[in-house]
Amino acid sequence: MTGIPFIGEAYVLKIFLIAVILFMSSIVILLFFTLIIHKLYVEFRENRASRCKKISISEITRRLGEPEYPIQKPAKRVEFEAYADVLIDMLASISGDMEVLLRDIVRELGVAPYYQRLAGSRFWIRRFKAVEKLGFMRLPELRQFFREILRTEKDEGIIARAVLALSFIAGDEDDIRDINRILKAPTFMSAKFNEYIFTNVIRSFRLQGLEDRFVDIMDSLRQDATIPVILKRDIVEACGSECLYQAKPVILQYYESFTDLPELKITCIRALGRMGGEDVCVIIRSCFKDKDWRVRAVDVKHAYLCADDVIDDLRDALHDENYHVRINAAQSLSKLGEKGLETLRAEMNSTDRFTSDVARYVLREAEIHA
Repeated sequence: MTGIPFIGEAYVLKIFLIAVILFMSSIVILLFFTLIIHKLYVEFRENRASRCKKISISEITRRLGEPEYPIQKPAKRVEFEAYADVLIDMLASISGDMEVLLRDIVRELGVAPYYQRLAGSRFWIRRFKAVEKLGFMRLPELRQFFREILRTEKDEGIIARAVLALSFIAGDEDDIRDINRILKAPTFMSAKFNEYIFTNVIRSFRLQGLEDRFVDIMDSLRQDATIPVILKRDIVEACGSECLYQAKPVILQYYESFTDLPELKITCIRALGRMGGEDVCVIIRSCFKDKDWRVRAVDVKHAYLCADDVIDDLRDALHDENYHVRINAAQSLSKLGEKGLETLRAEMNSTDRFTSDVARYVLREAEIHA
């Protein structure tokens, strides 16, 4: 009699296990069919997007050839995305009258208002993509829109995209003020990002013929105590990257105003070195004996821009206590013609072994590239 309950419990357990197995099997089968259906849906969506993109390319290309050709406005999300992607790709590689025509097409098709609505979505990814695409369209009339995003948006990634978008179309002091309000935060992005933003700003001002206006704004920033010195450095760096010759007098003023800050001195020397000119040599000659090796290293690197009278200073720099200063001095000497090369040949016999090795190495490199 004692075995009867045991047999009953085993039977119940068997039924339970069978039920669990059947349930798990059903789940696996359901997931399998869900995977197939999702795969078919993704392929269908990609094919539809591909067809829309081909139609967009065809329509826009025909419009560029026939200005009177009418393009039907997009009505569905996939159509807006296709036209936006095609127009952005074309805008990135076309300039002049064709660029103006493409922006007119953007306005005509209502692509910008569509993405402006998406920029107000409560979903982060939609806002991010909308601001990014609007930025690449580079529509000047969207300046106020991007500035409003900078005032209201909380997500740092979207703010960065809005700053980038505004930098593409900046054209007045208010734009730069709003950009700087974001960039001056010590934890926001990086110095390289700041430089990239201001190279875009300079290009935008240049396209509008407003280089002198930018230089005036840059001069006012030099005296603005609310702007961190690090951001001022990045702005000067951007001027050098873009070879904004109109900014040379202001960069010289930056140099004179911040002589106690090696980082800014280095940036000024580097920026002016890209532009050249006798006024650059005045600064270069004054920095050969700077107490900061970083300043000396950048200084001697650009010394080849000056006349032969810097050769003696470069010879002394070959014996500097810092490796970077020595190698940069040697490379500058190699660019100063025969007199510079003669100096290197003479230093090959120096009692300073490191100096002789550097001279020999740079001479060998000069012969290879001759």
